[in-house]
Amino acid sequence: MAITYTGTNGFFTRIGKLFKIVDVSDTYKATLKEEIEDLYGEYTATTGGDAHAHPSGPVDSWQVASIISSKDNIGSSMFLGLDSLIQETADNILIGTIRDGLGRVVFNTQDAFMLLRDDMVKHASAYFVAASDVSAGSLAVDSDNVGNGTVLWSTARPVVEGGGASQEYQTIRSESLRFNCHSDFTTGGSPGLETFGVIGEQSYSRNSKKWPGGSGTNTAISCTSAGPGKIKQKHASRNVLANSNFDTWTSASLLHLWIIFSGGGNNLAHTNGGQGGAISADVTRSTTTFGSRGTHTLQFNGNNSHKHVVTQQINSAKGTYEKLHANCSYIWSCRIKAHTTTITSGVLKIGLHNAASAALAGTSITKDFSSVNQEDDWTLLTGVISVGESLLVSDTRARIEFTTALQADRSLLIDELVLFRPTELYPGGPQVGIVRGIADFRANDRFDLTFTNDYAGKINKFFDKFYGTQNFSASLPTAGSTSLADGTYIT
Repeated sequence: MAITYTGTNGFFTRIGKLFKIVDVSDTYKATLKEEIEDLYGEYTATTGGDAHAHPSGPVDSWQVASIISSKDNIGSSMFLGLDSLIQETADNILIGTIRDGLGRVVFNTQDAFMLLRDDMVKHASAYFVAASDVSAGSLAVDSDNVGNGTVLWSTARPVVEGGGASQEYQTIRSESLRFNCHSDFTTGGSPGLETFGVIGEQSYSRNSKKWPGGSGTNTAISCTSAGPGKIKQKHASRNVLANSNFDTWTSASLLHLWIIFSGGGNNLAHTNGGQGGAISADVTRSTTTFGSRGTHTLQFNGNNSHKHVVTQQINSAKGTYEKLHANCSYIWSCRIKAHTTTITSGVLKIGLHNAASAALAGTSITKDFSSVNQEDDWTLLTGVISVGESLLVSDTRARIEFTTALQADRSLLIDELVLFRPTELYPGGPQVGIVRGIADFRANDRFDLTFTNDYAGKINKFFDKFYGTQNFSASLPTAGSTSLADGTYIT
């Protein structure tokens, strides 16, 4: 059995015709409001009239007060019957298609939609629909803030849901979200793990002319920071890694919970004293730390030949107890700094590997110092990765390495390395993380983060409206081989 997607009796041919009815109806509702406003425009008299004059408008506008006050909702209320019929028909088309095309007995649109999406992704034609342009518009930071951490975000959904390369969630709302710190170390919290409340703009029901509006979210998000050991942080943004501020060492050359591969690279015999004296080890600890916290951080020393490697086992007593979850987005973040002298060559890579040292595809971030030189100040290195189910292995490891050897007589410091799942601000919404800065956040620090969605992908927009796909964080695939164009089917 198979779903017929296009052509005569095709699913998108049918649902597109229904969505065209919605399009016409929505256009008429907007026109109706404009005509009511035109009517009100004919009431401009400021003198005359009678004792029934409307107190807040032209003297005789009382004549149209009822219809004017209802202009924002009159179209929706008049079409409730039609809207109900459209909803019922949309449900029947989707559920019937899954039953007839896939032979699956489903009783709700959520189950039917998930089966439809998966079939589109795996279909030989790899069907996909047009995407809306979704992006983070701006970040406005309050000038009175004490903390200076960094806000990171992702609008991408896991590859497995999209039918190809990572794609943006189509259900992200256009709005400005207010973040307000309400818990810091003075209120019983831990430094670097401050909590922010997040409030979105008003949302509207699907029958409202103002739909979709904002998200209406009212949630919380915690900062992410590196810990000295096997800290079980309870918040959603917890760091997967242990001792990833590199503060705890068993000895000067043994980093607690990490494995340093020397590969014959010790005793590199640097001679020019570029770091204030000869460097005798390729990987060591430094007392120069990010934010002057703790006593040590990780230092790589280059000789233009040796490729450093440092690893940590995940979900293991030998490293970190934390686990990685499949089909999720994660964020890598760390602070890096040249020790005294600018670095102009070498490639740093931080990613996930298996026990055989094979990289897990698409899980790494890199910096090529020949393209962007590293100065003697702390800078942020970060990136969003997608961890697919097929990638995860039982022995997954975090790996810091130089894939191109670090420049001779140069040293790189790494501190505050974290790997974490960003917090989804609402179902089908953006995923956001906050990482520690030089100064920790304090209560009442705040900022506004704006996201935009042009809703140009009409098919996904209508699916969101009638099937509530935002509520279960799902969208139709927006990448593949065979395009289902809005203009071809919504006619």
